[in-house]
Amino acid sequence: QMLRLRPPPGHAQREAGGLQRTLFGDGVYLIPRRDGAVVVGATEEPGAGYDRRATAGGVAQLLDKAVAAAPVLADFTLDEVWAGLRPTTPDRMPLLGRASSALNLHVAAGYHRNGILL
Repeated sequence: QMLRLRPPPGHAQREAGGLQRTLFGDGVYLIPRRDGAVVVGATEEPGAGYDRRATAGGVAQLLDKAVAAAPVLADFTLDEVWAGLRPTTPDRMPLLGRASSALNLHVAAGYHRNGILL
């Protein structure tokens, strides 16, 4: 699961809570956006299978960790919540390189929860 936070009214829209680059915290990462929003990610729920519904517990976990990492985010508003599937490999190392079945096919996949950071 991931979520997007918006700055409160009167807050400089381009500040993104003072974040200037992606911040990695304890079990969370914060991605500042040019419009002042901050993207917060991501939960890991191996037992969810193909269920892409967000849960209250997942959102609460992300909000707690985001505010612990950057307390200014407590004043931001929750703008969007989503959940998706994150393809990964058993060893969590991405697949990179030329496919053996086609000369002009290269593979770059399996980034798990870090794909959005690339």
